[in-house]
Amino acid sequence: MSRLKNILNLSHELILQPFNNGLMLVDPQKHSAQPNPCSLGSLQKKHFHAYIYDMNHQFCFVNENFFKSGRVLSNKCIVNKNLKKIFPNEGEMLTQNNNTVLTHHQAKMFDETILSEKHQLQPFFSLKIPLYKDNHLAGVFGFSLLLGETSLANTLQEITHLGLLNSFLKNSENNYFKKLTYGNKFEKIFLTERQSQILHLTIRGKSSKEIAKQIGLSYRTVQHYLDTIKMKFNVSSKSELISKVLDEWNQ
Repeated sequence: MSRLKNILNLSHELILQPFNNGLMLVDPQKHSAQPNPCSLGSLQKKHFHAYIYDMNHQFCFVNENFFKSGRVLSNKCIVNKNLKKIFPNEGEMLTQNNNTVLTHHQAKMFDETILSEKHQLQPFFSLKIPLYKDNHLAGVFGFSLLLGETSLANTLQEITHLGLLNSFLKNSENNYFKKLTYGNKFEKIFLTERQSQILHLTIRGKSSKEIAKQIGLSYRTVQHYLDTIKMKFNVSSKSELISKVLDEWNQ
């Protein structure tokens, strides 16, 4: 049974505190002496999405901003619901991202694109962190920010102030901001490592099916990544994407 099962019925006074390479949920009477401890309740009014999945990728907690996505109307709609039920188009990608965090026991940044209720692609910056309870890995804590609506820098500063990035930032592997830019040619276009990998293979003439087989993803997931990349480069087709990238390289 999940260690986080029915956490929506527990007190929002539970504290998130740094633990190993992630965060641990602790009772407010047991948390270590740290200034301004971050409780689940303190995340309710934040302008970014905050959420918790258990080991089975079922929602255990979401803040109020999450409901603005239009996919979820209330807590009752998501209790014990798998994320694939809430996000049928993106569920596979989101599950893979969660599994990356759970497998490596490390916080990871992701660029996640969600199809809105109006069938428009919405780019989200997401940070997902291993979550522990009673000293055991119990799920994933994450926050996501819709790019273009709010300053990414200001949000990261706010989350850092809450103490939620302490474990993430102390890991030398997570000097991730240097990895977000695709070389020096596209300093204003931010790509994740996976997106960069898929773009490289696309430029080398690989089809989506070939890429999927080579890197171990489904064809649908590769297509999802390519749609996001094309959106970032402001192009509508694969040929236009390749042409734009090659033109930049040749300058």
